[in-house]
Amino acid sequence: MPDHFFAVIMAGGGGTRLWPVSRHKNPKQLIQLFGDRSLFQIAVSRLEGFIPFEHTYVVTTAEQVEMLRAQEQKIPVRNFLIEPKPRGTAAVVAMAAAAINKIDPAGVIAVLTADHLIENISGFQQNLSAACEVANQGLIATMGIKPTFPSTGYGYIESGSEIGVFSGIKAFQVKRFIEKPPESLARDLFKQENITWNAGMFIWTAETARRELERHAPVLGDFVTRIAAAEDVTRVVAERYAALPQISIDFALMEKVERSYNVEATF
Repeated sequence: MPDHFFAVIMAGGGGTRLWPVSRHKNPKQLIQLFGDRSLFQIAVSRLEGFIPFEHTYVVTTAEQVEMLRAQEQKIPVRNFLIEPKPRGTAAVVAMAAAAINKIDPAGVIAVLTADHLIENISGFQQNLSAACEVANQGLIATMGIKPTFPSTGYGYIESGSEIGVFSGIKAFQVKRFIEKPPESLARDLFKQENITWNAGMFIWTAETARRELERHAPVLGDFVTRIAAAEDVTRVVAERYAALPQISIDFALMEKVERSYNVEATF
C-alpha cells in the first residue's frame, strides 16, 4: 500500500442503539460481540499488513481512550486523538484531517468505523486500494454496500454513471445521498440496481478534505487550517473544538460536494 495512506478509526460513540448490551461505560466498540475480540480490535486487525500501525489513528473521547489503548497497544499513543467534547462526525473528521495534513499533506485518509463486522478482509482491502486510487485524483470516494433487505436503519447512496475501474472495482458518480428512509421508500430503494447502503466510510486526501471543508463548512475548514499552522496543536483543539458545529460529516460535507464517487463494495 502507498506510504501516504492513513486510516482514521472513529471510536468515540456511546453505542446507545445497542443498550442495554452497550452502556456508557462499556460502549459497543469495546464489547466482544463476535468471538474473543472487541469490535475495535476487529476494526484494527483488518488493516494489519495493509496500513502500518504508525499510520493508523483513532479518534475517541477522554473517558474511552485508556480502555481503547489497553485493547490495542500496537497503535502509538500519539495516534489517539481525543475529542474534548462530542461534536459529531464532522468535527472528528476535521480534527483527524488536520492532524494528518500537518505531517503529510499528500496523505490519503480512509475514515472508517469501529463498529463494523467484515469477514472478507482481502475484499475490503481491495476496496480500500480502489478508493485510494480515486482519492489520489483529488476526488472523494465512498463505499456503498449492496442492500440485502429494505432497511430503515441505514442511509443510502444513489449512483449515476460509471467513471472507471480501479484495482479491478467499478466506481460510480454519486447522484445523491438518501437519509434513513421510511419503510415504503426503503422497499422502493431495495428494488433499484443503482442503490447501495451508505457504509459511512470516506476516502480522500488530507488536502482535499481541507479544501472541501473550507468551501462547504468554513468553521471546520478554518479549524483544520489553524491546526496545520499551529505549533501547539493541543491548545488550538482545547480552545476551538467545543465551538465547532455539532453535525455529521454527511450533512456538513458529503451531501454538498460536487464530485464524490461510490466504490461499490465487493466484500
